[in-house]
Amino acid sequence: MKIVINTCFGGFGLSNEGIMHYAKLKGIEVYAYNDDIDNDDDNRSKSLVDYNKRPLKPGPGPSESLFSTHYATKPNLKISSDLNKCYFDASSIPRDDPFLVQTVEELGEQSYGTFANLEVVDIPDGVEWEIEEHDGNEHIAEYQTWG
Repeated sequence: MKIVINTCFGGFGLSNEGIMHYAKLKGIEVYAYNDDIDNDDDNRSKSLVDYNKRPLKPGPGPSESLFSTHYATKPNLKISSDLNKCYFDASSIPRDDPFLVQTVEELGEQSYGTFANLEVVDIPDGVEWEIEEHDGNEHIAEYQTWG
């Protein structure tokens, strides 16, 4: 069984390319929203933008926040409670998801989030496992219980 972990201090995360590649493999439409675009000066509302129509940079530019990009499964929404209903969070992807593994294997470093160094670890099938971490640096531990 293959599992994706982060092997540096910082934490698990996918790049813009990683998220979009994963979504394409998984067969879901994901839209990227960047805090720095579509800002309406009157009411400060912002909308989601189709990644394919207005591509985002692979990493933060000089004037962009490291955390300015968000993802959702519905296009053209305004920030509201509706955004929370369709929010796409890469950290919720199961680490043994075959499409996540494929994304990291195919894209390599291009799949890494801002503070990530992702690695695919192969463990024997049937092992009960969990991911343990210290300051974002992860390893796989065999899960056992007694009693």
